[in-house]
Amino acid sequence: MTILTVLYFILSVVICGVSILAVQKIAHKFKLYDVPNDRKLHAKPIPSLGGVGIFLSFWILVFLLCNPIDEVNIIPILFGSLLLFFVSLWDDLQPINPIIRLVVQWCSASIAFYELGNFTVYSVLLNPDLFPLIGQYLFTVFLFLLLINAYNLIDGINGLSGSLGLVSTLSFTLLFALQGQLIWSMISFIMAGGLLAFLKFNFNKASIFMGDNGSTFLGFMLAVFVIKYSNYGIVSVSTYHLWVTAGTLVAIPVLDLIRVTVLRMAGGKSPFSADQTHIHHLLIKGGCSHQFSSVLIVLIQLAVVFISQYYLNSWSALKLLFSIIGIYSLAIFVSEISLIFTAIKASEKRRQRISLF
Repeated sequence: MTILTVLYFILSVVICGVSILAVQKIAHKFKLYDVPNDRKLHAKPIPSLGGVGIFLSFWILVFLLCNPIDEVNIIPILFGSLLLFFVSLWDDLQPINPIIRLVVQWCSASIAFYELGNFTVYSVLLNPDLFPLIGQYLFTVFLFLLLINAYNLIDGINGLSGSLGLVSTLSFTLLFALQGQLIWSMISFIMAGGLLAFLKFNFNKASIFMGDNGSTFLGFMLAVFVIKYSNYGIVSVSTYHLWVTAGTLVAIPVLDLIRVTVLRMAGGKSPFSADQTHIHHLLIKGGCSHQFSSVLIVLIQLAVVFISQYYLNSWSALKLLFSIIGIYSLAIFVSEISLIFTAIKASEKRRQRISLF
């Protein structure tokens, strides 16, 4: 890691931090708050525009310092993220229809596909003819929609989405460097710097939230990183290893999205309906603090990564998948058990108060 790369990271931290301070002043002046309600966990109005600082610091440094245009066609990714960011920002200030949000996400992914198209996911099938251009396009859009919404929905408690994103972006920084994709390593490191600065304001006694504008941008860029990392090199069976490695770095938010969506639909609800069934909600209801819950979920994510890497060459894809699901399911089970014990304790306290009278 060069001194220049470290400088980019430090500047990202500084620019994002200064931007967030400015955004906070504007939000307080114009009362641009995320107001508490029965499905939200915070007790007082808090600005939800933290993503503005992350977005600004990222693109300022990508263009002014990294100057990747000669080596990386970054323009489609910029336009795709701009569309998604501004509509998500609008949604933070004035909620819009979920279908409109989904269409915008589809459009932003389609724009990014111009740069990310013709990737080698089909090599996993060992037959390029089975994965023509239309298949690559549909897979790209699906991956973007999956990660955008996964990170948007996991952003429910202090520090969680930012911490998961920080771990993933730092990991991609290293992985890109090992591949020799130094520009992408630098881009990922810049993203990590912005997330680190944001966590200063969000992890402990949050003074600002990431908001949809930040969480959707994070999911968007992680989708870019997953495809860029997995699409590198010669088409071979080793591409499977690349996809597994990248996939495990985003596994927990994706699994949580899938579980919650299935539960909602099984209960006759819209998959877009809001509730408190995410893993972080279960931990909070079970008596855990925001900070402890965020750290625990990040540790679960790291456990998934380490186990999958350790057994990558000796286990089949199906065995790895079941192992990852098993780790996540165990975490949900423990959360449910803690929730039951908390309910029992609360019931006992109520009985004790009643007996006093």
